[in-house]
Amino acid sequence: QHSSYLYSAEILAHTYAKDPEIVPVLTELFNQLSSIGLQCLMQYKDKLEEITELVEDFFGMFERYLRFAPRIVLESPTLPPTMQLWSLAIFVQQKEAVEAII
Repeated sequence: QHSSYLYSAEILAHTYAKDPEIVPVLTELFNQLSSIGLQCLMQYKDKLEEITELVEDFFGMFERYLRFAPRIVLESPTLPPTMQLWSLAIFVQQKEAVEAII
């Protein structure tokens, strides 16, 4: 259920990252969704294969924001714990999830 919000945030970043009036909204959206997504992923960190769609969309959102609004990601408080989680998520055996992480 969280996954669709993460994917929607990806699309919003792609579409509006160059609009200076929207960047604060994108920042808040990213910070809130990445925090919630990270909490969910941490609850399942030993069973990430059970939530591959969430893994895919969480890291997909990070990737899209890094590409179109890198400052938002680099200044986010969720970046350090996400990088720690990356070392576990990279082993998820689902093609789209692994592609989103890499």
